[in-house]
Amino acid sequence: MKRWVARMYPNPADEAVGVTRGDVFEVLDHDDVVAGDVEPRDHPEVPLSPAQRDAVLERLGYVRTGPWIEENERAEASVRPR
Repeated sequence: MKRWVARMYPNPADEAVGVTRGDVFEVLDHDDVVAGDVEPRDHPEVPLSPAQRDAVLERLGYVRTGPWIEENERAEASVRPR
C-alpha cells in the first residue's frame, strides 16, 4: 500500500434517507485514518468533480500526487502532505 492514500465514498449516514447528500473523505497513512471530512454534494445524483475533491484534500492539508481511480461512486488517489 502507498504511504498516503485518499479515499472518497458516499456518506453511509445518507442511506437512511435514501439520497446521497455528501461524500466522505479519508486520508490514510498506511492503514490509519489521519484526516477526514464529509463534503456536501451540489446535487444528490452527481458525485463531486475531481477539482472539488482536490479542494477538499487541500483543506485537509494534502495534495494529490496521482490520478483519481474511480469505481462507481467511490474514488481513490495517492496523496502527500502539503
